[in-house]
Amino acid sequence: MFIPRWLPVDADVTALFIDTVQSYPDNFAESGFTHVIHSGSSLSITQEAPFTKKTVSLFRDIRENGTAQFGICFGDQLVCLALVGEHAVRSSPNGLEVGWCDLTFTDHAMNILGVRENETIFPSRI
Repeated sequence: MFIPRWLPVDADVTALFIDTVQSYPDNFAESGFTHVIHSGSSLSITQEAPFTKKTVSLFRDIRENGTAQFGICFGDQLVCLALVGEHAVRSSPNGLEVGWCDLTFTDHAMNILGVRENETIFPSRI
């Protein structure tokens, strides 16, 4: 699995379940975390959740602190929303999109994911 390759060898892992604005610790951005993994959800990125605005603000704050962030599925879409903007996350106008495509990875991504510079992947998007 590639997540351990991304974390420091001596990482102290803490898990938080965020489903409301109140779920966030008050001082999360100043907590001293060096890496944050944003995981998946059954929610849709195209519908604002009660915690979306707080999450977007938090992602920006921890980015300013230099904290490394890694998103998986919904978490990746939230990172894109926070750091790129609403135009980066939207429903596909063609409905479900699925199929093989070629992708080029940066050196950093190749090291983390253990992939070659050019890979063929099977993504899906609704």
